Amino acid sequence: MPSAAEPSGDPGLAAERTALAWQRMALSFTSLAALTLAAAAHRDALWMLAPAAGLFLIGAAIWLYARRRGADRALATDRRPMVLLAWAVLVAAVVAAVLAAMRVA
Repeated sequence: MPSAAEPSGDPGLAAERTALAWQRMALSFTSLAALTLAAAAHRDALWMLAPAAGLFLIGAAIWLYARRRGADRALATDRRPMVLLAWAVLVAAVVAAVLAAMRVA
């Protein structure tokens, strides 16, 4: 039986789980963008196209990062993408709260 202190040579599934988590976040932002786009169409509010476009762009950026991260298994975890993702989630939550609090005309 190998020692726990020695590396086993088996990388495990951590890289795949991480890539899938990034893909789920990209899908989440894309879904939010689609819902915002549907709300814009339902309310005839052209100004809501700007938040929808921003959410689509964030989703695309996350998806591209997930593809790059999944393709390069040696890519080290960097703090910057996670901080940017946290800010994107915060901004999306604030925009969603503002849009939800608005009256339907």
